[in-house]
Parts: sequence; C-alpha cells; structure tokens
Amino acid sequence: MSAIKLFIAGKDKKFEKKIEGILKEEKEISIIGKTCNGKEVYELSFEKNANMCLVDEELEGITWQEVTQTLVNDFPTMMVVVVLNKYEKGKMKECITMGAREILEKPSLARNLKDTLIRLYNRELFLREENIPQKDTNKNHENAHIISIFSPKGGVGKTTVTANASVSIALEGKKVLVIDANLQFGDSSIALQVSPGLTITDIVKDMSILESLEPDEYLAKHSSGVYLLSAPTKPEDAELVTQEDLKEMIQKLKTKFEYIIIDCPNYFNELVLSCFDISNQVVLVSTLDITTIKNIRNALNLIYSLGYGKEKFQIVLNKVNEKFGIKIREFEETIGQKVWKVIPYDDRFVVETLNIGVPCVMKKPKHIVSRALLNLGKGLMVSQNSKYLTKKEEKNRGFLIWKFSR
Repeated sequence: MSAIKLFIAGKDKKFEKKIEGILKEEKEISIIGKTCNGKEVYELSFEKNANMCLVDEELEGITWQEVTQTLVNDFPTMMVVVVLNKYEKGKMKECITMGAREILEKPSLARNLKDTLIRLYNRELFLREENIPQKDTNKNHENAHIISIFSPKGGVGKTTVTANASVSIALEGKKVLVIDANLQFGDSSIALQVSPGLTITDIVKDMSILESLEPDEYLAKHSSGVYLLSAPTKPEDAELVTQEDLKEMIQKLKTKFEYIIIDCPNYFNELVLSCFDISNQVVLVSTLDITTIKNIRNALNLIYSLGYGKEKFQIVLNKVNEKFGIKIREFEETIGQKVWKVIPYDDRFVVETLNIGVPCVMKKPKHIVSRALLNLGKGLMVSQNSKYLTKKEEKNRGFLIWKFSR
C-alpha cells in the first residue's frame, strides 16, 4: 500500500499535536501539510497533492461545512474525514450529505484514527481500482437503460436495493438517475441521505426546467455520483402527478443519463404499469416469507395476463436465510420462475448503513451483502430486450387490476 498523504485543517493546536502523536509511528500515513485557516485548505491541499484531508470542526476564516463542500465538489477523488467535538445527529447528517467519507469524534481519536484512515483508504482503493473503469465524460447518452424496481409488498427492502444498485452502477463510471415514483411515501432521499432538491411535483409545475437547465442545477446528487429526482415532500401532492407527467419527464431525461432507475410504490396502479411499459427491465424484489411469496405469485399472474413478456422481469430475493424454513428451490416452484439474484440476510449491517446514510456498497464493499448488491448492479448493466403492450392489450388493464387486487 502506498502512503496516505494526509492534510490537516484545524485551528486547535492541541488537536494538531494529538494527530501528530497518534500517527508518529505510522509508516502508511504521511502528514504532508496543515493549516488553521479554512480559506487556505483548498489551495494548500491541492498544491501538496493530498489524497486525504482531516477537517476539524473548529476552523478559522470559513466553516468546516464550507471547506468540506468545496473539497468534495472540486476534488472528487480526495477523501474528506470530518472530526466533530461530539457526535450530534444534525452535524453527522450534514457530513454525510456533503459527501464526507468518514466522521470521527475527538474523544475517541486515539482509539479510532489510524484504523479508520487506513480502512477508508483501502476501501476507496478497492472501489476505484477494481470496480471503476475509466469514465468517458464526453459520451452522449442517446437512450438511457430504464429499470423499474417493484415489490407488491412493503418491508422487503426495495428502496435499499434501489439505492445500492444505483450506487453500484455509478461506481462503474456510469451516469445514473434514481426517480422516486413512490409519490406519497418515497424514501429514496433518506436512503441516500441527500437533500431532496427539486421534487417531481416541482418539475410537473415547470417542465421547461428539464430542457433549459443541466441536471446538476436542479437534481440532488449523492457523493457516489447518483442523481435523484425525489418524491413530493407532502403525501397529498402525489395527486398532482399523472402517469403522462412521469412519462414525459423520463422521455426528456433519458437523453441525459445512461441509466434511469425507478423506485416504484408497492401496489399496482396506472402509474406503476406505465413505468413497466417504458422500462427495459423490471426487478421484482421478494423475501422468503409466505405472505410476500403469495403477493409475488399474484403479481406475476397479473403481469403476464397484461401481456408483458417473461424476459423483461427478474426476481431478486432479499434478506435470504434459508434457516428460516422456506428454501429458494421451493420459492421458485411456487412462483413458477427462477430467481435471478440473491442478497443474503444481515439486517444489523443494512440498518446501520441506512441510519448513517452510507450505502452498503460504499461502507463495506467486501461485506457479503455488499458483494451481492455490487453483483446486482453489474447484472443490471446488461441491456435486455423489452416488450411493450399493444393498444388491444392495454384495454384489458383496468379489469385485470381490479380482479387481482380483490
């Protein structure tokens, strides 16, 4: 492993000396510069070619928030670690939203600093060297590959799967947009821990935004590079968005992205079926409990009755632990379709990453759950043929939705 080139930004001299003392015998970490003035961080860290910056909460000139935001925006390859006097929920959320790679607390520095910096460096090295090919920044995206992620039952981890799959694809150097189509109770902005930015209802009010502005100007953006078009902030605003509105948005956005991933609500309606229509792939997320299996089987019956081809739909089993009684083979026999991808069960790890706003695939890419989600992302990158409904097939839609929803 090459040496970590660490730059320290903080006005507290005791803090600076403490860091130097902790890292004094550490050969893998080299302190290449330091400053107490936040305004100097940008220029000095660039001049000294730092690949990691330790930003103390206490700075002179400008705030640690401004320093973090500037470094993350202008030096996307630099790893920013924020040191807080004390863990506070609001400040931790700010750190994650701004793109800080890690957060440390001053009282625990002696115990955690070295291991955290080395683990972070190795994690980033793994993601960049093994998972990310060279980006083609000049590539024109004529037609995005559109993927809908759906489950007929809540609580199966659909939004977590969406967030991690989208980040996995972005880590491959692709331009990815997540659309939260769960218009009443969408959680994609929470799963990615980003500010909602303009929501779907904001865009509906002025569609010209999609043509007059670039995505960076109106969409929220995760530190991985994933863009997000959030659900309305108020559940009642869902009524302002029609299936035609959503189709028009996607039509305009698909030339600006390579992948568009739609996080659908967990029930059938016209909007969901419209998402299926315009998607190249539809991922059905299930778990191995009996009620979800029943809903998946009924959903597939409805889907195929509507005239969609089987090749368009893949089954992803989430939270898999066959010790609970139902085997994957039994699941496949019950629904009459093979499972495409399997994500193992580890709720403790998944909930931990969700609570701090760092997707599994970025927190611990070598974890068994993360590896499965990275594999899912790579699988989604393989384009597949899609089948669209004819006018005649669309006529039966209303009746069949009523029949299978009883």
